[in-house]
Amino acid sequence: MIRSKQTLHFICIQITLLMVSAQIIAKNQNTTKSLEKIAIITKMLQNRTTLNLKNIIEITKLLYKQQEPERKAKKTLKKKISAKRRNNILIQNINFQPNELNEKGHPTPQALEKILIKEYFPRFHQNITVERFNGGNINEALYRVFDKKNKEKGIFFLKISPLYDIVSDAEKLEILQQSSVGRLGLDTFYYPDSKKVIPKKELPRLIWIDRFWIYKNQYHQEKIIEVTHAAHGSTVFNTLQSKDQDLKNKCVQALGSALASFQQAFMICLDQNDPASWLTMAHQDLHSGNVLFDPKTSRIYFIDNANMQASKTLLYDLEMLYYFISDRPLRTLFLNSYINAYPENKQKLITNFIAINFKDYPRIPNILKN
Repeated sequence: MIRSKQTLHFICIQITLLMVSAQIIAKNQNTTKSLEKIAIITKMLQNRTTLNLKNIIEITKLLYKQQEPERKAKKTLKKKISAKRRNNILIQNINFQPNELNEKGHPTPQALEKILIKEYFPRFHQNITVERFNGGNINEALYRVFDKKNKEKGIFFLKISPLYDIVSDAEKLEILQQSSVGRLGLDTFYYPDSKKVIPKKELPRLIWIDRFWIYKNQYHQEKIIEVTHAAHGSTVFNTLQSKDQDLKNKCVQALGSALASFQQAFMICLDQNDPASWLTMAHQDLHSGNVLFDPKTSRIYFIDNANMQASKTLLYDLEMLYYFISDRPLRTLFLNSYINAYPENKQKLITNFIAINFKDYPRIPNILKN
């Protein structure tokens, strides 16, 4: 049965490629060039054991749509594939001129813009700008890097802190980023029991550090600049301070659904009927300041992901977020959203599990579905 399915699958691909070949002839007036491209496709099909069928289809599309020669088509495909991989984290020493540092020993936005242009945007420097905002204490500064034409289009988030052992942090982050955790949003993930696909819109987006910059200021203090890819929206902490009740409701609903989906993406059920035995990946520092909510898309972002660890119970992150939501009705809404993100056959188990572990949680039947 499996063999017949594979044969049928391959026949369908051959028919598709033949149709594309016919389109190549129709589109190209030069018959010789058309026949050359068809010969390339045929040769790739004959050597399909060494070239993945998906790659053959992609190269065929490039040959047809972009009118690229075979070598260039394969090179373009290779770039597309490598672009989906997480880059290694760089640790670089950089220097600032005295006039590029402020009285606290932090680089000015203009100095950061200059180095960002050099490292990232040599051709597009007119489109980026850097803005500083309050960092929380005197030894730390925070900056946003965004598109000058569209301030909401964030590019990077820069955080300055005293020097620490970044080598071990970089090693841990690289392992995480190159694992299935780092590929959240790139790969397909499934619910643990039904094996159905978890919708990507339900999963949180994980924001990763791209590199560390080390510099010494005018006070001979060594500082680190963490260059992190940008998240959108505002922290859950700030969102819950809003007077807009609808916004707060949407935030905690999205948060509950995202956490449950994230946990299910990495879940191992030791006992299918006992949620206390279900183990998953834990953020381990999932307070309301490390989670962002974008009201335009209802997406959730996790930041500061360096300490993630597998084989933790569901309560590890769930409890922390729950107790950071001080408003009781919002807590209930958060937990109901969390429950509803599980398949229906698991919701009763999860509801009982939550009622046991959160004494102030009322046994309200899935209000989000009513």
